Amino acid sequence: MWRQGRWLLAIWGLVLFAYSNSFQAALVFDNAAVIGEDPRIREATPQNVASIVTGRYWYGNDASAATAGLYRPFTTFSYLLNYAVLGNGPRPSGYHGVNLALHEINVALVYALGLLIFAETAPAVALAAIWGLHPLLTVSVTNIVGRADLLAAFGVLAGLLCHARGASAKGQRRVAWLAGLAAAQATLRIDPDFAGAHVNLANVLAQMPGRLSDAIAEYQAALRIRPDLASVHYNLANALAMSDRLPEAIAEYRAALRIDPDFVEAHISLGNALEQTARLPEAIAEYEAALRIRPDPELRRTWTDYGRVGTKRD
Repeated sequence: MWRQGRWLLAIWGLVLFAYSNSFQAALVFDNAAVIGEDPRIREATPQNVASIVTGRYWYGNDASAATAGLYRPFTTFSYLLNYAVLGNGPRPSGYHGVNLALHEINVALVYALGLLIFAETAPAVALAAIWGLHPLLTVSVTNIVGRADLLAAFGVLAGLLCHARGASAKGQRRVAWLAGLAAAQATLRIDPDFAGAHVNLANVLAQMPGRLSDAIAEYQAALRIRPDLASVHYNLANALAMSDRLPEAIAEYRAALRIDPDFVEAHISLGNALEQTARLPEAIAEYEAALRIRPDPELRRTWTDYGRVGTKRD
């Protein structure tokens, strides 16, 4: 246990070193508006708490705030913690410190998940180090308003860990882990406008026995936030098809193709769904569309043998 803890401390040290130059970054771009122009975070009063709970993320009556439509009370409460409770005010270093602390917590969760999945220290260390140091997360850590991403990631990672541990625990320990799962999922419920968190949770739920309906609900939640994501329409369609809800699956495959007409896998899956509903001419059209985008002689021969496509036209 001590050896595993030492590895985590080493990763934390590397992450701190990698992000140590971010503490003096100023309040720029969205940070200036979210931190500098929101009076609700300047004092920890019941009135401000109520305003955060009932109001939107972007404070104010200007056009940009009115059209943003974001609801992130948990994130805004964290700014209140920085500004009023910790006394950071408009000074950015404290906000960067909290962001880094959240990132380090997420690294620990990834490490714990790695130990649980691989049952070995080395791959868990590698997984946590990639999460902690990969440039893809730089903006979420160094940009103060990226805290919404960090909190959403915390909800997903903590939920996965609690679910996995709760599945193997018994008695009061099981109750405790499941209570942790419920609390972690509250991050999504309180900060529901981060589509990526819903997608990640849905992808995991789709692999769990008996959780396909929950996965469908999470994909649908993501699409209410970002209806322009072809891959999410596709994943939702796959989940619906696996649930024998083929008409709905067909509609989602078509939605994916309206966004990305060259989405080969969506053409193929739509063809399969249409074939299962005895709409063979439409299915053949989708298979041939897939072959036009990605010519594959072996696939064409296979589909021709099964009558799914006609002979190649000159």
